[in-house]
Amino acid sequence: MEQLAVVIGVSIFTMNADGSELRRLTSAGMNLFPSWNMDATWIAFQGTFSTFPNVWIMQPDGSNKQVAGDETRQFIFDACESLWG
Repeated sequence: MEQLAVVIGVSIFTMNADGSELRRLTSAGMNLFPSWNMDATWIAFQGTFSTFPNVWIMQPDGSNKQVAGDETRQFIFDACESLWG
């Protein structure tokens, strides 16, 4: 079943498209704008855990959270540019 990544409050959750199996992935900081990569193996999001927001990535189960490197940030920027023009 298709999984969605959604924000409730300031946390990111995944759930099935029918609304079932809601699962919290983040709990600390302010986490917004989740977006799946093309093969649904990573979720990129804006995370603010101290003063400044940054682009973070994590696996769909919430594990392996890490600040995105420069190449990942550029890929996200380019993808957004092509979508939103």
